Amino acid sequence: MSEPYPELKNHFDGQQSLKRYAEQVTELYHNAPCGYHSLDADGLFVQINDTELNWLGYTRSELVGKKQFVDLLTPNSIEVFQQHFSQSSPCQPQGCMHHVELEMLRSDGSVIPVLINSTAVKDAEDNYLLSRFTVFNITDRKETEAALRQAYEDLEVRVAERTSELKQTVIQLEQEILERQRSEAERERTEKALRQSESQLREKAQRERLLNRLTNQIRSSLDLNQILNTAVQAIYHHLEIDRCTFLWYRLDGDEPYWEVVQEAKRPELPSRAGLKIPAADILPLTEQCFKRRIICIDDVQIMTERSSQQFFLDQGYTAVLGLPIHTQSEEVGIVSCTHSVGTHTWDADEVELLQSVADNLSIAIDQAELYKQSRVTAEIAQMQAQQLENALQELQRTQAQMIQSEKMSSLGQLVAGVAHEINNPVNFIYGNLNHANEYTQDVLNLLKLYQKHYPDPDAEILAEAETIDLEFIMEDLPKLLSSMKVGADRIQKIVWSLRTFSRMDEAAFKAVNLHEGIDSTLMILQNRLKARPERPAIEIIKEYGQLPLVECYAGQLNQVFMNILSNAIDAMEEAIGEQGAALLNHSAVLPPQICIRTEVQNDRAVIHITDTGPGMPEAVRQRIFDPFFTTKPVGKGTGMGMSISYQIVTEKHGGTLQCISAPGKGTKFVIEIPIRQ
Repeated sequence: MSEPYPELKNHFDGQQSLKRYAEQVTELYHNAPCGYHSLDADGLFVQINDTELNWLGYTRSELVGKKQFVDLLTPNSIEVFQQHFSQSSPCQPQGCMHHVELEMLRSDGSVIPVLINSTAVKDAEDNYLLSRFTVFNITDRKETEAALRQAYEDLEVRVAERTSELKQTVIQLEQEILERQRSEAERERTEKALRQSESQLREKAQRERLLNRLTNQIRSSLDLNQILNTAVQAIYHHLEIDRCTFLWYRLDGDEPYWEVVQEAKRPELPSRAGLKIPAADILPLTEQCFKRRIICIDDVQIMTERSSQQFFLDQGYTAVLGLPIHTQSEEVGIVSCTHSVGTHTWDADEVELLQSVADNLSIAIDQAELYKQSRVTAEIAQMQAQQLENALQELQRTQAQMIQSEKMSSLGQLVAGVAHEINNPVNFIYGNLNHANEYTQDVLNLLKLYQKHYPDPDAEILAEAETIDLEFIMEDLPKLLSSMKVGADRIQKIVWSLRTFSRMDEAAFKAVNLHEGIDSTLMILQNRLKARPERPAIEIIKEYGQLPLVECYAGQLNQVFMNILSNAIDAMEEAIGEQGAALLNHSAVLPPQICIRTEVQNDRAVIHITDTGPGMPEAVRQRIFDPFFTTKPVGKGTGMGMSISYQIVTEKHGGTLQCISAPGKGTKFVIEIPIRQ
């Protein structure tokens, strides 16, 4: 009989299998030999396995959702982690890290070295969600590396000690030889054997000294060309051969070839420097070089390999000794020693010496290549760092300029709006003042006629006239109306100055009167020019020339005038504050003045703004237009005013802005802009 509802049983069994599989996966996750954790976009722990918790000595509740990963890193590792974790590029998206070594802090404060890999998790719309990290405890590897370094250092010490012992042994042997030379030989054969032994030892010692000298000469430089030149010169002189050359195997053309890069030779022989020999012409020799075989030919005439023999004969060689050089960068070269007259038997000592020199030359070439690579890497890193620094400075300068421009634009809109709102009621008042003055004169004339024709008014009228002081009112009322008209005129001028100065967002060049822009700026700064308890008033001297209308961005030039004039006022106030007001009464001290002179020179409008302030040293003057440079205290200056002014004059108007100043001689700014753009 079949079971009822078999599909329900199969579903239940499948659920149980999935549950057991999930439990197994969870157990593998928590008991893995490496650490696993997940971080959200803010770097907070989202999940962490038991293995990593055991390493760190924390509980899961202490980390998940409460601590950032950087909280468990040493200061140096925090910087490394943030650089890799935050960056985003085609090669490494945000949240991805590959083989990054960091130092983590355990709960007891101790440090554990780890190797980090991470991958980013994104949703279906490619939005970043979190990163999953794999953490390997590399404590054992670090300890092994330290032990290997210590073992290497110990080995070097032992080698040095052994070398010292060997030197002492050589010294003792030489002393014994000298002693044997002084003693009498009992038998002729023994004496002869002793002399031969002495000769051999001397030759061996001489070869060792020669090898050491050659090695020191070769390794005295890290420049590859210098190393090769030193090697061929040393071999040429010490082996007394006709020619010594060094050739590199090249693959940068259509066909591989050998190139002579260094040469030492007898003066009468033709030079082979720069010679390029197709590898196919000497294929057997090329194969021997790649097989690291020494080429030793005592007599070219008796060679059996014809192609190589013909090549040597064409070059005028009679005997050849060649030692291949293989570097760690897989480059292949050869040291070639040749004679051009007669045969030469290359003895074992010469081959052994040259082999030792070739081995040391290979090491020196590798060191030179490593040094070159390190220098190139350092130069690239330095260049990239400089580019980043320049980009950051440009970004900061642009940001500050945008903020300053936005502030000035907002200020201009605000000032224009205020000026407009003030202008309407002022025009209303100003327009009615003339009528009010006429009406008042009519009423006063009528009152005088009443007084003339009715000199004896009623007692109540006389009492009221005395109470209100009618005579004073009749005398003062016209003056009152006149002063109101003066005040209205003053308000109109202020409104005009505000409206003139507020032309900040005009997008096109307009022909304007620069004198009006200067006057509007001075009107706005009028309150700062007035006398104060700590200083007298700052005198403004205007020497305006006959300037035509100038095509410019009026609002931007007003900003330049404002920056220069404000700095001049600040400088004079600061100098007076440092020296004391009493110093101003001294006859040798100039009173605070600002002179503004305008003129036309060669179709250019020139504005001179000179103050009697303290001036500035040359070091400050040279940096006055640099972005973010300021001599004012923190909070009183951004260092962008003069930089923006310089940009407005030079870049926006094609003009020049000069600063002329010296300590104790005041400061002068000269603005030149074309009259027509």
